[in-house]
Amino acid sequence: MANDSLAVFLSIPEKQYAIGEAVPVTIEIRNLSAQPIWFVGVMDGSEEGVRYPKYAPQIVGPQAMPPAEPLECGLVSPLRMKDFSLLPPGQGFDPTIGQNGATYFPLRKFTEFRPPSAGRYEFSLTVSTLSQQEEEWLGWPEYDEKAAVLQRLTEVPRVQLQSNVASIEVR
Repeated sequence: MANDSLAVFLSIPEKQYAIGEAVPVTIEIRNLSAQPIWFVGVMDGSEEGVRYPKYAPQIVGPQAMPPAEPLECGLVSPLRMKDFSLLPPGQGFDPTIGQNGATYFPLRKFTEFRPPSAGRYEFSLTVSTLSQQEEEWLGWPEYDEKAAVLQRLTEVPRVQLQSNVASIEVR
């Protein structure tokens, strides 16, 4: 759920869910430290694991879930300065909702999920910034902000976060 400085939380409205009904999963990454922290939300390619930050949603249910569809072309847009979110101490943000010009993406595994059968479903999320090189974040093509983005990336904590488990019952 957390390390010393950051945590990721999932929440789902408590209600009775039906087979085939959308399940609204809310995500929050929260700064637990006493210092402001730079972080990046879900970029194109983040969910597929082809770039950092990596966001890996999991859904466990009464039957095996199909794997996520692969990224169509493998090319991802450039990381820009406005894609960094500054989290003040104690504050959080939804990494799927871009603000101030940031372009963040929904996690398709959550947004497209419709329970196929009755039973219990458990949702969790792993977020990783444990890149070996800052270039693993950048995307394509080359761009004017590259030097500034590389510098800002040195200020993003290198962590792997595991969310709580949010669950629903489908009848």
